Amino acid sequence: MRYPGGKGGSGVYQTIINLMPAHDRYIETHVGGGNVLERKRPARSSIAIDIDPAVAEHWRRQALPGVTVVNGDAVAWLANQTFTGTELVYSDPPYLMETRRSGPLYRHEYTVEDHVALLDALKRLPCPVMLSGYRSELYDDTLAGWRSVDFQAMTRRGPAIETVWMNYHPPKVLHESTYVGRDFRERERIKRRRQRWRERLLRLDLAERQALLDELRELLADGGHDRTELIAAAGTVLPAGSPFAAMPDLVGNSDGRPHTLDLFAIADAAAGGIAISGEPGQTLTCDRSSLAEGQCNQQLATS
Repeated sequence: MRYPGGKGGSGVYQTIINLMPAHDRYIETHVGGGNVLERKRPARSSIAIDIDPAVAEHWRRQALPGVTVVNGDAVAWLANQTFTGTELVYSDPPYLMETRRSGPLYRHEYTVEDHVALLDALKRLPCPVMLSGYRSELYDDTLAGWRSVDFQAMTRRGPAIETVWMNYHPPKVLHESTYVGRDFRERERIKRRRQRWRERLLRLDLAERQALLDELRELLADGGHDRTELIAAAGTVLPAGSPFAAMPDLVGNSDGRPHTLDLFAIADAAAGGIAISGEPGQTLTCDRSSLAEGQCNQQLATS
C-alpha cells in the first residue's frame, strides 16, 4: 500500500527489522502503509493499529494471517492493554511538523500535544519499544537514555536522516536474520554466503551435520541468555506473572552478590509488578533476599 511516510524504500524496512529483538506478539501503531508489518517475519500474533478508517479497512481486506486490525487511537489502545513483556511495539506516527520539509500529509495529523501523549505512553510500556521519526529536541529530551540509530532514507523530496529510538540494549537474538547487512551490497554478500553454507551442509552426512549444529548451539549459548534487556526508566511498572520471573538463574548469585537482572525478570506476581525508579539508561539490580521478599533494593548499576 502506497502511503505518505511509508517504510518501503530500499534499506528502510530492512534497517528497522534488523533492530528488532525476538518477540511473541508484534504491535504496530500508526500502521499506515504497513511496509514493516508485511515484510517482517510474522510473530505468533500481531496487532495493526490506525486511526484512519480507510487504512484500517485496507488491512482488514488483506486478511494477513495472525494479524488483528484495530481502527482507533494508539495511545488509548495501549493504555488499556495488559503486557507480559514478550511483546514488541513499533510506533511510526506522523512526524513532528517542525522536522518535515513538507506540510500536512495525513487525514489525521499529530499536534505537538499528541506527540507528547504518545511519548509518555511508550515510555510507560514494560516491553521492547521502537519509535521512528526525525530528530527533534522534544524526542531527544523526552527519550534521553534510550538507544537510537540514524540512517539515510530516500523521500519524495530527496535523502533524509531517519532515526529509530529504542528502549532496550542491542538484542543478543534478533527476531529474524533475513535482512542482515548494512546495505544492499552487504545483504547480497551475506545471502550468497548463506547459500554456500547451506549447499555444503547438504553434502555432509547426517551425523556430521548434527555435530556442526550442536557446536553452533553451544556457541550461541555461550553468548548468554537471549532475553532483551530494557533500559530502565522512572515510573516503569513491570508486568506480574512474566514467564521470565521463575527462571532460577535470575534470582541472584549464590554468594550473595547483587545480580544484574534484565527488567523482564523482576516481575512479582503477588505485588502485581515492581515500579522502577532511577535515572534513564541504568539497569536495576536486586540481591537474593530483597527479590525473595518481592521487593528490589533500588541499587542501580550503570548499564
